[in-house]
Amino acid sequence: MSENDAAIERFIETHGLLAESDGLPRILGRMAAIFMLEPGPFSFSEIGERLQISRASVSTTTRLLENLGVLERIARPGDRQAYFRLVENPVQVFTQRRIARQQRCVEAVDDLLTKAVLDTEARARLEEIRGHHIEMLAASQATLDRRRSVA
Repeated sequence: MSENDAAIERFIETHGLLAESDGLPRILGRMAAIFMLEPGPFSFSEIGERLQISRASVSTTTRLLENLGVLERIARPGDRQAYFRLVENPVQVFTQRRIARQQRCVEAVDDLLTKAVLDTEARARLEEIRGHHIEMLAASQATLDRRRSVA
């Protein structure tokens, strides 16, 4: 295996381990890495062959990546197979999803803080969590704005 091929394989495997450390399937990270390297489109069989995984694993994982908004399913005229490719601006899509998730967390904490009677320690913990989410929201929004202005 060439040094280049070895570096690519390490990249793919590292992304698998990163996904796994976030509670996601390792194969999701590996598949995402493949699409980072080459956006596709790829058929089920091409993905399965590249990653040495079953068609069922390809199906499950592509569905997860579609739900995360980073892959899209496309059709080719005259071909009954489904193909997948990386969406345009996947970093923007991912950042927008992170912003929405952070906003939902802030709203949930705000709702609890205004409607529930909590002891001082619980309230302090929730306010700290809220502050963290507010900071992350601001940082994510600033990153998204900066990327949009560059594009």
